[in-house]
This record gives sequence, structure tokens and C-alpha cells, in this order.
Amino acid sequence: MINSPRCTPRLSLALCMVLPPAALMPLLCALSGVGYPDLGRSSDALWQVVVPLEALTLLWLLGVTRWAGWWPGLAQVGPAPALPRVFWLLPGVWGAVCGQRLLSVAWSALPASEVATLLLATALVGLSEELLFRGLVVWGALGGRAWRPWLETRALWVSAIAFGLYHLPNAASGQDLALTGVQVAVATLMGAVFYLARRLSGGLALPVLMHWGWDFSTFALLRTGAATPPAGPWAWAGATLSGVLATGALATLLWFSLRARRSGV
Repeated sequence: MINSPRCTPRLSLALCMVLPPAALMPLLCALSGVGYPDLGRSSDALWQVVVPLEALTLLWLLGVTRWAGWWPGLAQVGPAPALPRVFWLLPGVWGAVCGQRLLSVAWSALPASEVATLLLATALVGLSEELLFRGLVVWGALGGRAWRPWLETRALWVSAIAFGLYHLPNAASGQDLALTGVQVAVATLMGAVFYLARRLSGGLALPVLMHWGWDFSTFALLRTGAATPPAGPWAWAGATLSGVLATGALATLLWFSLRARRSGV
């Protein structure tokens, strides 16, 4: 383990580290002949694109951060000021949304081997992307320094926006451009929630778990369809919870920004 950094963590350097993993998705889709819209429709597509993409991303991150001496600071940037407890509602609602989605899956249509593949692929996605954005990008935005309101606000906004833009190459992998734009916007809001989860819990385990839960439920629904009708109280509950999440993400971005402006430091 390297005890002292070879180079000071900087935001520009951290963002450059995002570029190789971002370029891998279109490359792997082109080599495999599997378009982005088809990634969740078969285990073969997951093995051909998602698993190698996330495994290579993890190797890239571990290699770079170990060489630079940024680990274990990547996962834990020292103690930070406590946040209002009301913010814990957002991870709670997130868990409720994932639970509602998982209960809607027609599990009888999904063999055990495919469930195992989904678990592995989505776990790799959650781990690699949270290390990349809530780890490396946040670490670079903070510059290895103590938590301060203006630095934290920068870390929140940059990591959320970078996470959203990370999905932009999906348009080069076969996804409709308009749909990609919506995905970028939604992913940016999700990035704010993941950042909040990191701050509340003091580490990366909670955002990794939340990320995994979302992707696993998404892929499972895509593979099997919903077991319940798309209308009625069940669907309204899911829509309401999703609306609360979006509102909470916007409120998080606003709260941190106002706090930084009031503090002036």
C-alpha cells in the first residue's frame, strides 16, 4: 500500500480518468454487435458487454488509484460534518422504489441462472460506477482536503453531472438520442442521491447497494415484464415514490448550494 500520494488529486485529473471507461461502452457494443437497447434482454449480452465493461473499469480504477496512492482515501475522505437527519428519507424512499419494482417482476419467467447473471452484472455496475464517481471524482473535487461547504457543493454538482454525461455515449451504442438525453438528466439526479447516501453513511457501501438495487430491478423488469398491471394503485404508488425521489434530488442540490453560499467558505 502506498502511504503518500504520487500526485495531488485534482478534479481535472479525476475527470480524465472517467474517459476510458466511457469510451468502452460503444467499443464493446460495436465489437459484440449488441446495441445498448438490447443489453438487458439476454444473459449473452450481459456477458459480452456489461461484465467485461465493468470488470475492466474496476481494474483501471484499482490500478490508477493504487499507483497514485489515492487508496483508501478514495472510499473515505475523513470525517465530515453531520447532515440533517431528514435527508435519510431519500435513501429510504429509494429502497421503497426498488422494492416496489422488484415485487412487480414476473420472477417465474426468469430462470435461476439468469438471476445469478443479473446479480453479478449489476453488482459490478454498482461497484465500479460508485468507485468512479462517488469515489474518484468526489476525491478529485475535494482535492484531498477537508470537507468545506463550497468544496462539497462542487463535489456534489460535478460528480452528479459527470455521472449523467457518462451515459451520453449510449447514443453511439444504438440508443435513441432523445431517450439518451432523458437518461442523462435522470442519471444526474440519481447522482445527487448517491452522493447524499455517501455523505450520510460516511462511505461507499450504501450508494453501491442503492445503485445495485436500482439496476438489478431495472434489468429484471426489462427481462420479464411486470407481473402486475401497469395501472391502478400499485402503479400510482411507484410513480409517486419516483416523483418524491426526483424532488428530493433537486432539493439536495439546492440545499448544498445555498449552504455553500451562506457560509462563503
